[in-house]
Amino acid sequence: MKRHPNKLPTVLCVAPFNNPHIVPFYDEVSKLSDLDVTCVSLDPVTPIRLKLGWHEMDKDNGYLQPWRSFGDRIEYYKRLITSDLVVFPGLFHSRTLPFHHAVRRFTFRPVVLWSEPLLNHPRSKNEGFWKRLARRIVLKPFNSQAYHLLAMGVGAETDYRTLGMSRWDYRQFHFSVRPHEYDNVVISPSTETRKLIYCGALTHRKGVDLLIDAINEIKDIPLSLSILGDGPSRQELVQKVEKLGLTEQIEFLGSTDIEKSYEHMISHDLLVLPSRFDGWGAVVNEAMECSLAVIVSDQVGSRRPLVESGTNGYVFKSESVADLRDKIVSIITERQTLDQMKVASRDRIKKFSPSVTAEAFGDFCKHLVLGDEYQPNSETLRPA
Repeated sequence: MKRHPNKLPTVLCVAPFNNPHIVPFYDEVSKLSDLDVTCVSLDPVTPIRLKLGWHEMDKDNGYLQPWRSFGDRIEYYKRLITSDLVVFPGLFHSRTLPFHHAVRRFTFRPVVLWSEPLLNHPRSKNEGFWKRLARRIVLKPFNSQAYHLLAMGVGAETDYRTLGMSRWDYRQFHFSVRPHEYDNVVISPSTETRKLIYCGALTHRKGVDLLIDAINEIKDIPLSLSILGDGPSRQELVQKVEKLGLTEQIEFLGSTDIEKSYEHMISHDLLVLPSRFDGWGAVVNEAMECSLAVIVSDQVGSRRPLVESGTNGYVFKSESVADLRDKIVSIITERQTLDQMKVASRDRIKKFSPSVTAEAFGDFCKHLVLGDEYQPNSETLRPA
């Protein structure tokens, strides 16, 4: 089907639900004057995410919401077929495979996917031969030059190449979160007691036990740790803190919504994300928005684009309590070093705001649809 030469490129941006780490980006893409953008949220927020403090999407916010309205469902499938370009949340997402992708594949028009690494995820790491073979079989019809993968985190492109997607165009990309008003953010100087925070689920995968052990080994520097979140490992972690005699240093705050988590982070100095695996780790974006220095493990996908070692934080070797301890000490020992890193985080995250990313993505869309020349910027959409 040929496009009318004077018609704006039509783009359908698909979100699985009201994801605060992708919807702000879609919101900014929809504001671009040289694209005709429709956004869709396929399903309600899952109960577990509601418990974590995520919000349901408003009925009248402008997104198509097929789960709310039969009319929106019809309009979604219409645009799935007719749009010049469709942006999907991965090929293996339960809400888009196989039917939605199959419908789009028959149009032979370009498709953009965003995906974190998947083969090393705990849910996939122990897959047997037959399940891995099934993935390859399901993927095979989609091995087309019409597909463009936005690789979120480290290793997503490697995973899809491993699964046989040799003809795809691979681009590095990143999650974005809704920014604070930078001019109104006051970076509080660090106090005598350095304030660390962890935000996220309390599960083995997140490695909070490693962080507690590292805190236990730091004896000569006054510090506190706030643990914000909840999950199946909470009681075990509470008992660990009590056994180590750290109850005066380590506080469990429970779960809260995203807005209140920002309020907590702003009053701290350093975010630590010690995950044994994190496809991206959007809490790093959020912490940098709040002007925190950051320490992450080398299994956190956002480590390369967001963390400049020695500038706004450090990356430590996963599972190494000693390395984590040393990285924490190197940041918090000198107050001036800590304060400089906090400022560096705030300055760096501006390059990864939804509006900056949307501008680059808009140019990329026009390149795919209209054949316009495209020059990726230094931070995003470069070949992966």
